[in-house]
Amino acid sequence: MRSKIQSAQARQRSTAAIKAAALELFAQKGYHHTSVSDIAREAGISKGLMYNYFSSKEELLTAIVNDAISDGEQILAILEDPALDPEAVLLDLIRQSVEMIKSNVHYWKLITSLAFQTDAMKSVEPLLKKQRESNIKMAVALFERMGSQTPLEDALLFGATMDGIFVYFMMLEDEFPVDHIVNHFIQKYFTSKQQRS
Repeated sequence: MRSKIQSAQARQRSTAAIKAAALELFAQKGYHHTSVSDIAREAGISKGLMYNYFSSKEELLTAIVNDAISDGEQILAILEDPALDPEAVLLDLIRQSVEMIKSNVHYWKLITSLAFQTDAMKSVEPLLKKQRESNIKMAVALFERMGSQTPLEDALLFGATMDGIFVYFMMLEDEFPVDHIVNHFIQKYFTSKQQRS
């Protein structure tokens, strides 16, 4: 039993090392210019052993994208509870999203750089499209509950603004006052009239 647990933990560590190495290389060299041999070397394992974990570079890319989606889904789960106050949900979503980015800026920089490699992302586009549609649907429902007359437009504007804040923060880090900007964003658009007065 103990050896099974140790074996599973070792496999988990190796998988994480491969993903981390691949993400770094995809960001530095580009997806198409990164070989399986490059990834194995960076991860400190043999090329043959790497195929025990991932059958192809495409499968590895899909695993990396799935991890990023999973991180986001943990935060977005709060949108699915109709019993919660929609404004409180939105504020919590903003704050949790910012903390997620701040806690691992390097990782999210790499993920973002990967997102701009359109040739690489073709293979995972169906997965990303499904996720985008789900996120927009949940955000629209939230804005509807908040009484918005234009819930789709508000959801899209909200998402684009948050993405813009994150990109500026990832580019400038300490030079960009992310907490101050997020608080300003909340005060300007998302605190209720009762809270403002």
